[in-house]
Amino acid sequence: MRLSEKTNLPELLKEIRKKKKLTQAKLAEKIHCSRHEIISIEKGEYAPNFKLICRWAKACGKQLMLRSITKAEIEIEKS
Repeated sequence: MRLSEKTNLPELLKEIRKKKKLTQAKLAEKIHCSRHEIISIEKGEYAPNFKLICRWAKACGKQLMLRSITKAEIEIEKS
């Protein structure tokens, strides 16, 4: 699944957790965070950092790939 600006990350993370049949407590234990943090993320009250998203995906048997959609170009003028 590709993420875009329209992707609801909290819903997606909750969905992959449920498909793996993990409780919030069990997931929290696997990814070394609190159950309260899992709840806050799934409610959209707390934005997880990239490392936490990676651990979440791995714990749920998903592979996370980061791709650049646009290529940044920098031009430096010679003086």
